[in-house]
Amino acid sequence: MADKEIKNIKEFAVDNNLKKYEIEFQDGKKIVLEGSGQLKTAAKV
Repeated sequence: MADKEIKNIKEFAVDNNLKKYEIEFQDGKKIVLEGSGQLKTAAKV
């Protein structure tokens, strides 16, 4: 898989321990990750 350039990352606090991250790439694709503490979620694009 080719590296993708990240255009924008938005962080949303869901509660004290859980956060959501919306990651937008230069090619327009978006993924949403959820994580607590350190981000441990891997996503396929």
